Amino acid sequence: MKVLYITPDFQHPHVPGSHRHYHFIKDFHRRGHQVTLFTLVQQDVPNSALKEMKTLTQRIYMFSVAEAKKSSKSRLSKEMAQRETIKKMTTEFRELIIREKFDVIMFHGKILYPLIAETNIPVVIDFCDATSMRLLIQMRHESVKKFPLRFTRYLIAKSNEKHMLQKSDQIAFISARDRAAIVGPNSPYDVVPNGVDLNFWMPKDRNPQPNTIALTGVMSYQPNEDAAMYLIRKVMPVLRERVDNPHLYLIGRSPTPALVAEGKKHDDVTVTGFVDDVRPYLDKSMVFAAPIHFASGMQNKVLEAMAMQMPVVTTSVVSEGVEIDNVEMPVRVADDENAFTEQIIKLFKDSATCKRLGDEGRTYVEQHFVWTESAAKFERMCNTAISKALEKAG
Repeated sequence: MKVLYITPDFQHPHVPGSHRHYHFIKDFHRRGHQVTLFTLVQQDVPNSALKEMKTLTQRIYMFSVAEAKKSSKSRLSKEMAQRETIKKMTTEFRELIIREKFDVIMFHGKILYPLIAETNIPVVIDFCDATSMRLLIQMRHESVKKFPLRFTRYLIAKSNEKHMLQKSDQIAFISARDRAAIVGPNSPYDVVPNGVDLNFWMPKDRNPQPNTIALTGVMSYQPNEDAAMYLIRKVMPVLRERVDNPHLYLIGRSPTPALVAEGKKHDDVTVTGFVDDVRPYLDKSMVFAAPIHFASGMQNKVLEAMAMQMPVVTTSVVSEGVEIDNVEMPVRVADDENAFTEQIIKLFKDSATCKRLGDEGRTYVEQHFVWTESAAKFERMCNTAISKALEKAG
């Protein structure tokens, strides 16, 4: 089938951010489908990424806001540049579907909903995460100065989500938690989770140092920065009193100046910044600690740590995002500050439980988070959307 694939950013392992649709496009190509990629570009794309994507697609249409984001100092000017670019995308989209026939549109990206609002081409929507839910929770943690822009984003997301639900009956969510937040717990819509590259995310030389914890992620992303600060300010002081020589590794690019400064206050806190490979840090850390308190979607960092056979301590907002079919996750969950720290200390003192949780975590990921299986779900949804459109046309 001929697929017009729309995404809100250029997704590839060589580009920071989500890789979800890179894997689906790769699998669609493997299955013999003809894919045209129509994408907003949020940041610079390396030649290596573009070169590979050209081998997986028939054509690529790219609309970049990368330069505007780098040159603009205010958030408002960046938002305005993005809106203008989306208007250009909408115009080009309408011209494209007149010039060329597509069997189905694979759509992801709530901010791009204006593109498909009036099309009659069958649409499969990867709703993915509950953006409005995340923004609503995030506003509770936002400064007064940033609140108006966040509230505007929330209203736009809420409106687009409403229209997307009316546009197609072929809709997928990344988790049952996000589906329930938008359409309720008894929705018929599919859950299509992310996968994990199990050949990459596996322990190479696992030799954890005693009393060490790790957190990975883009450290300029507010939920990650909040979690990192929580570990430094709330968890580490207790660990210093209760166990010998604890150490915290905060691993990931773009740590904020505030996080770097906070880390430098303590000899037992390492803020790495960008590293070529996070796995050596995970191999030498005893526990993966992710006290993330506002998020939507699926926390890939947790799945990757589980694949690395690390015991995980996290919050309910994270665990609910990676639960599958009501199967109990092999992680420790705590939302209260004291309970979270206690869970870490218990694991420090129980190497057998650490080993068991690590083994069970790896198995859990192997059984439930496979890219090819998720891609197959989207392929079936595309075929269903096409069939229903043909039946309707008579």
